[in-house]
Amino acid sequence: MLKIIKAIFDIYSLRFVLNSLLSVLTRFMLVFILADTLKFNFLFVHWGTYLYVLVQSYLISKYYVFKSKKTNYIKFIFFNISISALEYLFILFMVETLKFNYSTGTILIGFATFLTRYMIYRYIIFRDE
Repeated sequence: MLKIIKAIFDIYSLRFVLNSLLSVLTRFMLVFILADTLKFNFLFVHWGTYLYVLVQSYLISKYYVFKSKKTNYIKFIFFNISISALEYLFILFMVETLKFNYSTGTILIGFATFLTRYMIYRYIIFRDE
């Protein structure tokens, strides 16, 4: 148990949390401004915002969080497009069924996928062998 707690609070975790907070805040702000305030089509806002945050997150994860030496952008992109498609469906469900706004749905889903992203990034995508 102590090993798990220590692993949670290592430097990779702290850097990942900071990168994730930046990504969530960026997504939230862009979705709030573009979809909720300016009423742009959510499909375009979701994917446009997502592509911007994807590049931002990859560069920060590779060079700052995990300091990985290998080229791993194909795994990163494949995993993130897959998880983003699921996030998009859940956000639509939350907006249409539960009557949340797009930015609230985006932030809730972002927090829900946080741990999964960390585990995949650390142990599969950015793991230097």
